[in-house]
Amino acid sequence: MKSTLNILIEKDETGYSASCPAMEGYQVKAKSLDIVVDSLKAVLKNYLEQELPKTPTTTVRPSWEIAQDL
Repeated sequence: MKSTLNILIEKDETGYSASCPAMEGYQVKAKSLDIVVDSLKAVLKNYLEQELPKTPTTTVRPSWEIAQDL
């Protein structure tokens, strides 16, 4: 499943800052636009991995084993 997030990149006298309004408190700063974008990608990836629901793991068992348990 794909998600869409808006990002805000600003330039000031010391360099660039980037943030994602959906993720309050997360902001990266760097002197180079390339570095700030790469840093924000890493932060977003980490954030999304933490927010994604974990898929339950299922154990495949032969039917005779399930019947034996019953």
